[in-house]
Amino acid sequence: MTRSSVPPHGADLLLLLGVRPPTWATLCVLAAVTLGACSATPSTDPGDYVGVYVFTPGQDPGMDGKHYADIVILRPESAATEIRFDKGTGHVASTETTWRLLQTTTPESVILGDEGSPIDRAGKTIRLYLSYDLNEYYEKIR
Repeated sequence: MTRSSVPPHGADLLLLLGVRPPTWATLCVLAAVTLGACSATPSTDPGDYVGVYVFTPGQDPGMDGKHYADIVILRPESAATEIRFDKGTGHVASTETTWRLLQTTTPESVILGDEGSPIDRAGKTIRLYLSYDLNEYYEKIR
């Protein structure tokens, strides 16, 4: 079989289509930008965590026996409100508590009442993990 009878592939196909194959430098820059956007170092400014968080149940909700708040609101003055909905009765209950940013751990954590939640930040998404094993967390929505 001669070279001319082999169908083009890879870089040859790109050249036939008029597309210049990417250089190694281009691929390295693209990889660095992609990896840099995947995760960010948690902020050390408590104000960055003020907002409304919604509970996301894991793969097996309630396995640990805890009933986490459905919504948590973190306010600037270190006050927090936990809101729970009872789907059976439609009852809504709220509890006032405190929160603070703990920077002496790796990763940084938000302490809500007496419970610590490691912070996971990827781009603009902020998650406060309740259980990595069960994939349960609060995600900031605003």
